[in-house]
Amino acid sequence: MKISKLHPGMTVYDCHKTKRGNTSATTWGTWPVYIVSVDVENECVCARWNGNSAMTCYKNSYSKWTAEKPHLVRTVMGGYRKPTKEERAAHKAEKGN
Repeated sequence: MKISKLHPGMTVYDCHKTKRGNTSATTWGTWPVYIVSVDVENECVCARWNGNSAMTCYKNSYSKWTAEKPHLVRTVMGGYRKPTKEERAAHKAEKGN
């Protein structure tokens, strides 16, 4: 996501792999990120999530955020994964109706 699209009060989503509890199994997780302030000159964003206090995020972090909540597919083992191309198309068609 570009810094020009971020505004204070906006909610975006952070989606990345994480460990499942005290195991080596991984899953995809999605967290809402609340934008507190945007500093275009220094290319940094003050944001908070999970009830934590606000922290400064730089391009390496905020460039991976998305405006819409990502669609994840639940696996048989209880984790989540990113959808295949066909699953994305089916979800988009279902969402459009």
